[in-house]
Amino acid sequence: MRKKILYSVLSIFSLPIFQRISTYIKYLRNLLYSARLCGRFKHIQGYPFFCYPAHIWGGEFVSIGNNFFSNGHLRMEAVGYFKNDSFTPEISIGDNVTLNDFCHIACINQVIIGNNVLVASRVFITDHFHGKIDALEKDISPSDRNLYSKGPVIIHDNVWIGEGVVVMPGVTIGKGAIIGANAVVTRDVPAYAVVGGNPAKVIKSIL
Repeated sequence: MRKKILYSVLSIFSLPIFQRISTYIKYLRNLLYSARLCGRFKHIQGYPFFCYPAHIWGGEFVSIGNNFFSNGHLRMEAVGYFKNDSFTPEISIGDNVTLNDFCHIACINQVIIGNNVLVASRVFITDHFHGKIDALEKDISPSDRNLYSKGPVIIHDNVWIGEGVVVMPGVTIGKGAIIGANAVVTRDVPAYAVVGGNPAKVIKSIL
């Protein structure tokens, strides 16, 4: 009986007016959160919007363009120091970029994201590895291996990256390309190509 009464009372909060109030409160929280985060970056244009929470390391190496939007649980790491090594990483994000939930960008070298790029949820973009993946380091714990970059990651304008994609070091993704869900991109992607699979291969061109 008590449970029934409790459910009846709480069901009031499912009314549209309470849903609108809840949405507005979340929006205000994220707006204040975004304003607080702005001071942690090297350069910001306009008014970026970060949904709570976001995990930012090395913001002093990160530049963000106009009309940036990130859903919750963004993890962005520009690594300046690791063990005895120092790096000069650069993460540069263009205008009108959207990152959905649980995206992870890791950089010791350079990650460049152009304009009008749409990134789905749970996408990992990295320009480096833990270790060189050779016999000399086979007995070293992976977390204790030095960081090595095989080259920058460059994502050109108007790219659409699907759910669960991994973009590996040294990769350039051409303008207007589409990366299918769960693809692992290990080599360059031509402009206006549709790719998918592990490792990702060209499925067709949309030219």
